[in-house]
Amino acid sequence: MRNLIYVMLIVLLPLTLASQTQHRFKVYVAVHGDDETTTGLLTSHLKRELRALRDVDIVGWDGDWDYVIRVTYLERETAGGVKTGELSIANTMEARIAKFNLKDNIKDIKVVLFPGDLGVANWSKDNLQEWCISRAGVFNDDYLEVARSFRK
Repeated sequence: MRNLIYVMLIVLLPLTLASQTQHRFKVYVAVHGDDETTTGLLTSHLKRELRALRDVDIVGWDGDWDYVIRVTYLERETAGGVKTGELSIANTMEARIAKFNLKDNIKDIKVVLFPGDLGVANWSKDNLQEWCISRAGVFNDDYLEVARSFRK
């Protein structure tokens, strides 16, 4: 019995330590628009897709975040003011520059961002989850995969 416990400790201990030492990426997500329902839907879908990447934590503005994703949308209307069910969506993905990389005379600035990807699209309200999946994929490929490769 004692040998079985030793074997389990030898096998499981490295797995436990590896999961605790994995780097977590902190991301702030901000969605702005003129409809609370659509804003909530976009926010929840985008945050869910980012969490599905397994090493992303969603934090607030006051959190010590590494990246920010901002989304702004407008609902499209016809010339007569009838809503079409489509959105014009713009988004940016930016990385925070660490303070130790800055000169002393600008260290007092609260947040310095490295300008990143700018995306624009016209999208149906019925397919917002697909848009969020695509944005999370772009974020993973353009930012997180690069950062992960430095940590290996």
